[in-house]
Amino acid sequence: SLGYPLVVRPSYVIGGRAMQVVYSDAELMEYLDEAVSLGVEHPVLIDRYIEGKEIEVDAIADGTDILIPGIMEHVERTGVHSGDSISVYPPYSISDEVSDILVGYTERITKALGVVGLVNIQYAYDGKDIYVIEVNPRASRTVPIISKVTGVPMVKLAVAAMLGRKLADTEFGTGLYKKSKFTAVKMPVFSGAKLTDVDIALGPEMKSTGEILGIDENYEKAVYKGFLATNVVIPTEGGVYVSLRDPEKTEKTAAILRRYAESGFKLYASEGTGKFLTAYGLPNETLGIADVKRLIAGGEIHIVVNVPKVANKTDSESFIIRRYAIERSLPVHTCIDTAEAFLTAIGMKQENLRVEYKTLDEYITG
Repeated sequence: SLGYPLVVRPSYVIGGRAMQVVYSDAELMEYLDEAVSLGVEHPVLIDRYIEGKEIEVDAIADGTDILIPGIMEHVERTGVHSGDSISVYPPYSISDEVSDILVGYTERITKALGVVGLVNIQYAYDGKDIYVIEVNPRASRTVPIISKVTGVPMVKLAVAAMLGRKLADTEFGTGLYKKSKFTAVKMPVFSGAKLTDVDIALGPEMKSTGEILGIDENYEKAVYKGFLATNVVIPTEGGVYVSLRDPEKTEKTAAILRRYAESGFKLYASEGTGKFLTAYGLPNETLGIADVKRLIAGGEIHIVVNVPKVANKTDSESFIIRRYAIERSLPVHTCIDTAEAFLTAIGMKQENLRVEYKTLDEYITG
């Protein structure tokens, strides 16, 4: 009755372990066969998958009021673990009206749960409705980031609230704190090249091993700084190999790949994806796995956009291609949203942008 796609997971997981988004009966049955082997004493939970923007709110509650230093918007859509998502502060695409609703929901939830101290809430916004993914009455991984980029000492204020001090009596006040004049981009860092036989595909299971910040007054420059800091190679020309699962073969995806072509990149594709590209008028060359490996080794393919149907299948061609590419230091994007953000970095580099740096205090006080 829920319909597809679905989010399936064992009843208790940490870091999204063994979670997956499935799009058909066949994928669901395959998952259930594998999940049951993890332990029959644990049931499998099945939820409706809401595709849209994921938005993260860290707040401080004192039992009466709340203070939200800032809201972070994820670049990757729902279904990618929050630890693996590129996160942007302040939000770059959601409206003030949506922000106001998020503030109201956060206040009502914290009061209903009786939270005093720190709370982290993850929301999903599908363009129409806002859904609550989860509420964590504790500090989250984004607390240090939001504290740094807003200048709000979240831990200090939360401890004071737990000791009875009211937020209204502090210099930071209540509600949504004023926005900073700059953009901060939290970029995940992965160790995929060093961890052999590990799938790098993004999904509900967390894969990142670190994170960095790119900060600038300009959103595009902040994204560019973020990619630079992860030490990922940013090509300005060459070839892009594309392989997509069927749900990704949309007009929006075609528009993103057209931008790669217009930026001077030649498109290579798997057989099914090649037909999709051709249908949208995008010239491409269809390749088998042997040809993909040959062109990567020969320096003719510089970027891989590979959105797999199922992750962690070590015998699949898509897994083999991802491993082959990442072990040769190629940028590999397994979410089309990441591939779109990477275009921003490519454009900045093609313009020979001179990157300027300031201290965090200079950004905050400036």
